[in-house]
Amino acid sequence: MSDLVKDRLTATLVEFRRLQLRHGKSCRQGSLSDIFRWQDERQRAFLCLQHDLDVWCEQNKGKVRKAADLQCLIGEIMEGEQDLARQVAWRREQLKQGLKNMRCGRRVLVGYGNSGIGGGACFVSSRM
Repeated sequence: MSDLVKDRLTATLVEFRRLQLRHGKSCRQGSLSDIFRWQDERQRAFLCLQHDLDVWCEQNKGKVRKAADLQCLIGEIMEGEQDLARQVAWRREQLKQGLKNMRCGRRVLVGYGNSGIGGGACFVSSRM
């Protein structure tokens, strides 16, 4: 039973890491259209991970040696989470800068529309 629990936990950790890598790749590529689906995927994966860790810990109380096997995988996941957080922060800053530039451009365009007495474009005909 203990090996089955450990195998399940290991599989859950590996799947969570794959999820991180997939989301990180999409973030680096700027493909953010599925970001709300990512949130659901990550929430479900985290709940599975939490459940499997709870079961494993319950069965292995006092057996510190067995935890060493999983420590490397958990370390990779923690590093992956930090990397993903950095990527998201970087992407957020890019989006903020893009919005700022669009707002500046919008103000400039609005300024063009308000010149002159009529408030709009003025056309002059060469025919008399």
